[in-house]
Amino acid sequence: GKLVLKNGPEEVDVLFVEGNVVFATDNARQKESLLGSMLLRAELVTEEKLEEALVLQKRSLKRLGDVLLEQNYLAAEDLAQVMRLQTTETLYKLFSWKTGTYEFEQEELEGFKSGFEPVRAESVLLEGFRRMDEWPAVRKKLPWPGATFRQRKELPAPAESAP
Repeated sequence: GKLVLKNGPEEVDVLFVEGNVVFATDNARQKESLLGSMLLRAELVTEEKLEEALVLQKRSLKRLGDVLLEQNYLAAEDLAQVMRLQTTETLYKLFSWKTGTYEFEQEELEGFKSGFEPVRAESVLLEGFRRMDEWPAVRKKLPWPGATFRQRKELPAPAESAP
């Protein structure tokens, strides 16, 4: 089915198959939440390859992920991981809404192919509630809301436990 959530001009569409989330999109998606930007930040594609793929995408009208895979610019597993992250982050953003409306359309999504393993709705709810609970403490530590963190050095190997 399809769940449509609205908050003023913002609209989020969530697609479900057998009770699991297979896709979520936001009509007000910020540039940093676009697939290409996320792949760049994760250093899974270069700017050059992304630009080439975007040109090919415009010509072919295919989805960006499909173009990146066809050109061998990206591994299918990496694409699936980022698409899943993009979808879950879209869902978690809903927990910050104070008001809104929703409409659920019970329909079969024939031919819809998710690019990642479907996400259990229960796990989204549990993680969303956890984030809501912990977010005020995290926000105090952030230099600004859109901060991206990068690992500076390798973590030490875990210590072996004593017998």
